[in-house]
Parts: sequence; C-alpha cells; structure tokens
Amino acid sequence: MSQNCSTQVSRKRRTPVVRNFVASVLHQLDDRQEYTRQVFLELCERTSLVDLAGKDRSWAIIGGAVRDTLLSPKIGCSHLFELWPDIDIAVTHDVSELPVAAGSSNDRSITISPNSFGGLKIREPKLGVIDFWTWTTPKNHGSTANWLEELERVDFGMNAVAFVWPQREVIIHRRWIQDLRTRRIEKVSPQSPKTSIQVVRAIALKVKLQLLVNQSFGLGTNIRQDLQWLVKDAPRAEVTQAIHYMIEKTTNSRWPIATLERFLRVSRAYRQSVEFDEAILEVWGDRFSRSIPRKPKNKLQGRTSHQTTLDL
Repeated sequence: MSQNCSTQVSRKRRTPVVRNFVASVLHQLDDRQEYTRQVFLELCERTSLVDLAGKDRSWAIIGGAVRDTLLSPKIGCSHLFELWPDIDIAVTHDVSELPVAAGSSNDRSITISPNSFGGLKIREPKLGVIDFWTWTTPKNHGSTANWLEELERVDFGMNAVAFVWPQREVIIHRRWIQDLRTRRIEKVSPQSPKTSIQVVRAIALKVKLQLLVNQSFGLGTNIRQDLQWLVKDAPRAEVTQAIHYMIEKTTNSRWPIATLERFLRVSRAYRQSVEFDEAILEVWGDRFSRSIPRKPKNKLQGRTSHQTTLDL
C-alpha cells in the first residue's frame, strides 16, 4: 500500500461528545460516511484498483474495509490494509470479463485463483488480496438504489455497507444501523450457504469488532442456533471443515488469533457431541482437545446472565 495516502479525520464540524459508543457513531454518521468516502476515493486515485475493477463498470467494495472505516475514523488510506488484509468487490458483470482475468493485463506480478465462495481472488503487490464476486440480477443496473437492495445478499448485517462505483458514494443499509444499535452479529438472511463456515466467520467478526472499537458484540439468534447445531448436531465432516477454515484464516493472519479461543469459549453454552469432540481431536490433537470446556451442570455457574449473553 502506498505510504503517500494522506486522508485525515475532518475537523471542520464539531460534534458534542457522546459517551456511548453506538450513540456516538450514529450521531456522527454523516461525517463518518463522508470521511469514509474520501478514504476510498484516495484509494482509487493512488492505486490500480479502478483499473482492476473496471473504470467504466459498475462495482462496489462491500463489507469489512468500509465497515471498519465507518466505525473507526482514525483509519486512513495507508492503514486500511494493515487492519483489513483483503477487500471484497462485487461486480455487475461476470468476473471472467475483468481485464486481468481475460488476460489483457501484462502485469505478471498479479496472481489469480478461485476463492472459497466462488469468484476470483486476485493478489496485487500494492493492494494485497482482492476478492471479486459477480452480483448479477435483472434489477441491478448499478444505481445506488440497486446496490442498497443488493446489500441484502451479504452475510451479516454489520457487513451491509459499501463504496459504490462509478457514483463514488458510501451507502449504508438499514440492517447495518439496526445491528449496530443492538451490537449483534446476525445473518441478513436466516437461510445461508455453508452454515458451518458462517458460524466461525461470525465469531471472527465478533472478535474483530471488539478489538477494533473496544466494544462487546453478541451473536444474534440465528447465529446462535447455527452454533448450537454445529456443536451438538452437525456431521463430523462439517465440524472439521469449519475448524480447518478457522485455523487457515488465523494462521494466515486474516483473522485475529483470539478467534480460536473465542470459538472454544462460546461452545461452552452447549453440550458438545461426540462428532464435535472427535473433529477437534482430529484437527488440533490432544493438547488442544484437552482444553475444550465441557458444559457445566449450571450453565450460569459463576456468571451473571448478562455476562453469558455478551459471550454469545
């Protein structure tokens, strides 16, 4: 990432100090939205991002990088990828039509591979990792209103934000505001693909947000139901897949290492199945399997109900 990025937090508009973090974010949302827009405009100007995504195409940077900049306006262009090692970009055309995918780019430093959920993972030396996805629906013609509707396809409400091109705007879905108010990590749609993977992704996001803004976020009802299924009823292969995925992400520094400990902690709320324990043993071995806590006779043993709710 270029060290020349120089976006600074705007000091033009003074706002009253609000002690509650959520109230503060919502009170300053217009300013934060504009600041985030400026950060991503600078990113587009100083890197090859627009060339990779398509100057004359409709696309949107979705989720993490935009979310973190909104929540922590101290993040500048030069620090964006230190906190978020990749960005997700949805395009309204097939990813095979990207210049780099079509072979029209002569830059051999760029590498291309499939990503876990479909689409392409592109590694560019200055930008790092970019995941491109095709979001093509009959109603999506690339307008801001279309992209707001498309955000209903994201995994979690806290990821329902985007920087859209060519409008050069930051858009915020109502679910983002709703889940921020309640400080919950929750699925946008009750039905989602790869449920076991979504569970560990939700836990990773919980940890990420707590580290970023020093606030506890709970797991929503649907995520807790999926977690219970993973711990008590999921086939061993599903559990093994989720754990492998989590270890891969933490090993590659894509997720905070604390995600592993948090995963074990939140599993305490349920009695683990034999398949769950065997999967832990298979992937982590004796040293880690011995650390798996068994469900206590009294679920609230030594804890208040408020503490238990925040852990989940």
